[in-house]
Amino acid sequence: MMQHPKSESGPILSLNDHALDSILTGLDKASLLVMSTTCQAIRKHCLPILFHEASVVSKTSCIQKRFLPENLWRYVSVLHLVDHCLDMYTGTPLDLQERLWFAPDYLLCGIYDSLTLQNALQHMPQLHSVQLHMWDTIATHGLPWSVLRPILSLPNLREFAIQFLRFAPDACSKEALAFNSPAPLTSFECTLNHRRVAAPYGPVEGNEQLALSVVLHGIHQTLERLVLTTDHAPLDDICFTLSWPCLRELVLRGEFRTVGDPPLPFVRLLANMPKLRNLDLRISQPPDIEPQPVWPADLPNMLLPWPGLQQLTVSCPQPDDKVYAALPYSLRCLSLRYYPHLSTHQWTLRDERVWREWQWPLLGSSDVLRILRACDLPVLEHLELEYVENDADDDLLRFLGSAFAPTMTSLTIRRYRRKPSTHVPLDGICEALGALPRLHTLSLHLDFHDTPKVYYRPLRVGGYEEYRLEDICAFEEKLLGVANMLARALGPALEMVKLAMPWVGGGAAWLEYDIFREAGGAAHAQYVHTDIGKGRKVQRRMR
Repeated sequence: MMQHPKSESGPILSLNDHALDSILTGLDKASLLVMSTTCQAIRKHCLPILFHEASVVSKTSCIQKRFLPENLWRYVSVLHLVDHCLDMYTGTPLDLQERLWFAPDYLLCGIYDSLTLQNALQHMPQLHSVQLHMWDTIATHGLPWSVLRPILSLPNLREFAIQFLRFAPDACSKEALAFNSPAPLTSFECTLNHRRVAAPYGPVEGNEQLALSVVLHGIHQTLERLVLTTDHAPLDDICFTLSWPCLRELVLRGEFRTVGDPPLPFVRLLANMPKLRNLDLRISQPPDIEPQPVWPADLPNMLLPWPGLQQLTVSCPQPDDKVYAALPYSLRCLSLRYYPHLSTHQWTLRDERVWREWQWPLLGSSDVLRILRACDLPVLEHLELEYVENDADDDLLRFLGSAFAPTMTSLTIRRYRRKPSTHVPLDGICEALGALPRLHTLSLHLDFHDTPKVYYRPLRVGGYEEYRLEDICAFEEKLLGVANMLARALGPALEMVKLAMPWVGGGAAWLEYDIFREAGGAAHAQYVHTDIGKGRKVQRRMR
């Protein structure tokens, strides 16, 4: 191992390469930048750490002189390409201009030159992950196949993600989608924002399904992780045509879609994925369709097709779903929730409600209790519940302690009141959750009656909605008191409490509190993050 000779820069250079790299890796980016200016020898060790993960934000044509400098390409392992093209606003409620600057169609981004991009990526020997993002998450904009194909053909690429951008909306036929040398990907993610603006010139999901089908036919044998939005996912190919010998994680987000004739439940649709460890079904429910169980009660008995399942997320859970009684002993995480969360919808400002109409057929405490009693989960560590309280609320909360006390370390509850006048029994909730001695992270949405309300501020023409700062501050102080009650009531393992409240920009957020214990055993909560300059708490937006 190489030893650096002592120099004027100090004894740090007398360390061997491994020791020096270990020290530098532990520094934050600002400190690394300072260290990189000390001398050439240290700079040589800083650059691979600084540019291991790089981001390129593009507003105009992304030609070579506006791309990442060529002398840094060899260090990049993870590359983020952020599309900030002005054309994304054309034809939407966010329209800022009357003409397109870089492409003939607002759906297609024209700022990326495919040859320039291909040349740069092919000269990044460490590159294994490319992630494409859109600057504005609710606009309608996409990348053409001529840009996507060279990226997906890189022989050293293992992870690919495209978030909130349309996937090859220009795809018109399989013949035009030549894809002869797919990368041996282990992770593929293609998601749209559920709050996106609807396309004004008609749907493009058909073209995207075609392009995604071609890509998945090329990579399905090596994939271990697949994340898709149901709106444009080629579900027929995924469920009936392709095999998934390595797939361990499947995430489906978006509106409920039927597949098959007659429509088949998920337990049949996803039976070709025997190695699944994580099944995440974040499916929103249209108002005209009844929620469907994963495993309907009238379906003949069979073996669960995912015997090694460790994580399961179900949206719009149904109490008569047979999947819960069939869950394997290996399950460690169970989430019974709605997508998006009802609280996210309730607390979103009217001006931002660009999503489609959905329904939230919330289960009551009694139905959730019925589901949990059907489960036999001896190693369950994390549980997430979303429900409306009823007369079985105490029984449900006490059941958590009797059933999962030996193993549960993380619990998330979104509990809604059935009537506006219903009192939130904090003492009872604290007492029931105190029966979970290993719990170290607790996240609660308790739907308090004095949660800040939206205020409409009129203008000379129109107006807008906002939350009053004084209401937010008062509610934050109340939540600190709640966090202290929980800290005192729960066991010594408790390390963090998260409490839900409206996000200042609309939507739901978590306020996070660390739990500290004094020598005598007394516990108190303290905000994890504070903006010292403004004296304001930092909220983490709920997903």
